[in-house]
Amino acid sequence: MEPVDFLPSWLAEVLFWVYYNQTLIAGLLALAVAIRTVSSIRDQINLTQATEADRIKRRQRAARAALPATLSQIHRYAQDCINVVRELERLHNDNASSQLLDVPNLPDSALAALSTTIESVDPRDAKKLAGLLAQLQVQNARLVEAVEDFKIEPGTRERVYHRADFVSLYFDILSV
Repeated sequence: MEPVDFLPSWLAEVLFWVYYNQTLIAGLLALAVAIRTVSSIRDQINLTQATEADRIKRRQRAARAALPATLSQIHRYAQDCINVVRELERLHNDNASSQLLDVPNLPDSALAALSTTIESVDPRDAKKLAGLLAQLQVQNARLVEAVEDFKIEPGTRERVYHRADFVSLYFDILSV
């Protein structure tokens, strides 16, 4: 670059320095912008994490608030199941059968609420609730099988029921 006569000497020196170091200057500017970008992205990530943590806390509070009603439905279901097992025992003692006997329906809204709660609570509680959900399904399947057996005439049933079978059915219900 040729010296510029019409500019003050100090300005000419600065321009001369900028001309020969423009790559360094561009690199330093790019570095500064990159640092600012990383800082902004970190701020955005922190904000997103805080928002997500708040959303999770709100979901947990909502799930815990609905849990008593859910457990109440499950309790009513268990009481109905106990009544069915009592009727099965009566039929067994009378050596009878009944086409009218039905298994109480699993409370679908309670199962859905449990599933939602499992998603939003901490892993320890989720494991316990998942166990409850699994136990409900196993208990229901066993009771359905017993009720179906008692719809068949006593002499033609494939399975012979003993007191221990009824105790097992009660235990399944009570473990829920």
